Parts: sequence; structure tokens; C-alpha cells
Amino acid sequence: CGPRHLSNMDIRHTSQTLSELNLMTYDFHGAWDKTTGVNAPLYYQGFGDEEFNVEACVENWIAGGGSRDKINIGLPFYGRSFEGATGLNQEHGGADKAIWGIDDGTPQFFNIMSKLPSMTQVWDEKTWTQYAFFENGGLVSFDNENAICAKTEFVQKHNLNGFIVWELTGDILEDLSTPLLDVVNEKLMNPN
Repeated sequence: CGPRHLSNMDIRHTSQTLSELNLMTYDFHGAWDKTTGVNAPLYYQGFGDEEFNVEACVENWIAGGGSRDKINIGLPFYGRSFEGATGLNQEHGGADKAIWGIDDGTPQFFNIMSKLPSMTQVWDEKTWTQYAFFENGGLVSFDNENAICAKTEFVQKHNLNGFIVWELTGDILEDLSTPLLDVVNEKLMNPN
């Protein structure tokens, strides 16, 4: 989705040749950035590169000749962690491998869910995504059910083809429920 990558692609030819265009609309921000940011913002987060969000990525592909009915957006069933942070656009100490060591700092959704009761959760109105943090520091950006539902609605309203998921097993909770996949199916079956 990065504009530098898109400028090196013949999107029109690619769209005519391939049956699907799978856009990796996650990993927009992570421990490699100087400040904390949203892993998979649906809309611009208000700082950093204005093109690093789902909406801008899709619009850039369409402007380049991509076909709406072939575009699949990515749904992340994992999060991105930031050591020592408690909010967005803050400096941090890299991926938080102390808290999220089992996932090497990139926690699966089911591991995030297990720690949420001891975290402060924030719905980010700008990006339509969730993040949570520990009072003494340690932030994780992730898509909860509301964020996944919003992305499903985005696909429906913009007449896109569908989704790619990374990674499906991240959504399997201890009780074997799959809340993220369930909300996608529920929204597809009942758009209202």
C-alpha cells in the first residue's frame, strides 16, 4: 500500500491480468516507527504518512487502474506492540517482547484478549480501531470486533471483492470461539 511501492507498479495491467488484488492493509505502523501508531487504520490517524491507511490504499489502487470487484483488503487478527507507551504518537522502546514475548512482540488476538482485563482500552475515533495500554506502559494496537465490522462495512459500501486474513488462528480463543471471523460473517449476512 505504500505510495513508493505503488509508483513502481503497473496497476492497470495487473488488474486486467489477475483475478484478485490482495492488499496488505495492515503493518502500516509498528515498532520500526519512531512513534507509536495504528497497525491497520481504516482512516488516516492524524499524524505520519497520510497514505498509510486502508481507505487511502484502496483509493490509490483504484486511481491506478485497479478494479473494485477484484480488491480484497487485509484483516489483521493480531496486533502491534510498543514498549513503554500509553498513547498514540509517543516515542517507545520497540516491540514489547517483555509483555508479548510468546508472540515476539506481535501478539495474536487471543493473547491480547487474555490481557485486556488489566489494560485500559481506547477506541480511536480517527482510525476506527482499538488500542489498549497498561498503566505503567506498554501499548498494543489491534482490531477488535468493532474495527473488523467497520472494515467489513467499508468493503460492502465500496463494492470491493472481499478480504484476506492474517492470520486466521489468531482469532481462536480458549473456548474455541472466533469473535473476529464471526463478526465478518454476521455483517455479511446482515449489512444493517
